[in-house]
Amino acid sequence: MHWTGKLSEVVYGTIPFHLIMFVLLVLLVLLVFWPEIALWLPQHMKSG
Repeated sequence: MHWTGKLSEVVYGTIPFHLIMFVLLVLLVLLVFWPEIALWLPQHMKSG
């Protein structure tokens, strides 16, 4: 089987997945250093 695609097509096709992974990594880092972000909504709902 011979592959006829270009490497640039593969790279461009994977960009959305890399962006999603980068965003999830940033969110994980934020949650590690500021866990209050994850706890804000439950505390807000409980106090209201």
